[in-house]
Amino acid sequence: MSLLQSLIAIVTISGIIRLALWYSFWKKHAVKFVESGYTPPKAGPISEFCFAAACRFVTFVTVGKVHVIRTGKVPSKGHIIFAANHQIPCDFAMVRRGSGRHFRMLTAADQLGGNFGVISAWFGVISVAFKEKSDGAAAELACTNAVAEEDGALGIFPQGALLPDNILNKSEFRPGCVRMAVKASLISGEDVQIVPMAIHYIRDPKRAGWTHRFLKRYRSLFLGMRNPKNWDADFKVDESKLTEREREELLARREVKLTEYRRSRVTNYGGVVVVGDPISVCSLPHDPLEAIEVIRVEMARLLEIAKKQ
Repeated sequence: MSLLQSLIAIVTISGIIRLALWYSFWKKHAVKFVESGYTPPKAGPISEFCFAAACRFVTFVTVGKVHVIRTGKVPSKGHIIFAANHQIPCDFAMVRRGSGRHFRMLTAADQLGGNFGVISAWFGVISVAFKEKSDGAAAELACTNAVAEEDGALGIFPQGALLPDNILNKSEFRPGCVRMAVKASLISGEDVQIVPMAIHYIRDPKRAGWTHRFLKRYRSLFLGMRNPKNWDADFKVDESKLTEREREELLARREVKLTEYRRSRVTNYGGVVVVGDPISVCSLPHDPLEAIEVIRVEMARLLEIAKKQ
C-alpha cells in the first residue's frame, strides 16, 4: 500500500469514527425529546451553518424564489424572539431566511423521532409534548431559558397552529411569546426584543420560475402543504371518545377533505418574508393579551406589504 493510500485510509477511518461519535452523542439527546421542554446543548458554528443551508434547500424545494424585505435592522446579537404567521410546515425555513441569524425553535415531540430527531437535537430544537397539562408550561419555561441565555434567539408562531387561510384573527393569537420575553428579560437582566415577521406564499402561476417545470407537483405535496391532517380540527378529534355513529360521520368528513386535498394542485410560485422593526418588550403593554395584539397588528401590516410584492 502506497503512502497516499495509507493516508486516505487513515482519513476515511478517522472520519467514520468521528461521525459515529457525533451520532452517538446527539442520539442521547434526541431520545430525551419525549420530555416536554427538553433543550439540547446550544448549537455550534457548524450546526448553525448547516441549519441555514438546510433551510435554503427546503425553501428551494417547497417554495421557490424567496424575497426577503427587512423594514428594520435585525440585531445580530442580544435576546430575540422571531414571531411569524404559520401556514405550512416549512414556515420555519422561511423564518430562518428572514431572520439572518440562528435561533432555537419549538417542535412537537412526536415529530422528533429517528434520524430527524438526531439532526434536530444538533440544531438546538426544543420539544413540546401534548400529553399532560403541565407539558405546555414546561416547554414555555424551556423557551424562556433559551431566550435568556447569552445571545439567545427563538423562532415561534404565536398562532400555535397551521392556518392555511393566512388570516390573522385576533382570537387565534396566544400571548405565550410575550410571557417568555418578559420572564427572559427578568432572568437575564437585559432587554428582550420581539421581531414580528409576515410570510406570504405566491400562488399565481404567472410567477412561475424555471424550477416549476419539474418541482410543481412536489411543491404541492412535499412537507404536507395544505394537508388537512396537519391543521384541520376533524383530524385532531379523539375517536375513542365518540359513539359509533359519530365516528362514522367523522371518518366520512375526513375522507372528503383528504380527497379534495389529493386532487388539489395548489402550489407555491415563490414566497415573501417581511421582517419588521424589533419591538422591545419593555415598550409593550403589561397585559399579555394587549401586548400580543400589538404584535398581531404589526404582523398584519407587514403581511399587506408582502402581498403587494
